[in-house]
Amino acid sequence: RDNLRQWWIENTLNGIPRTIIGLRTNDGIVHTLKYYEARELLEDESEADVCVNFLVQFLTFVKTKMAADTKAEYRFVCERNGNIYCTKLPDSARASLLPSWYTEKIFSKDTGSKCESKRK
Repeated sequence: RDNLRQWWIENTLNGIPRTIIGLRTNDGIVHTLKYYEARELLEDESEADVCVNFLVQFLTFVKTKMAADTKAEYRFVCERNGNIYCTKLPDSARASLLPSWYTEKIFSKDTGSKCESKRK
């Protein structure tokens, strides 16, 4: 069940509508290939909403943390019981992962969409 959810998440985020899954024996030998539409990977459609809502809340939290100190790095750890912990890494453990032009753009005050309609 957890594998199916993980595959659904990966497929959905990458825009992959279907996948082929190999079923293995206990010895690790693939004995059957099954074709799934991404929506079939979840038992309940409401599970998709739960996953998407969690992702939105988590990414909003990450953006809030990072906006406070754009040069900081954080470690997120998910424990078996479902608790997620966020720890700011000390300066000595930091490495510059994101270029300054990116952090300046993503955390600028004007982060709204600038899509313009060209209808006449």
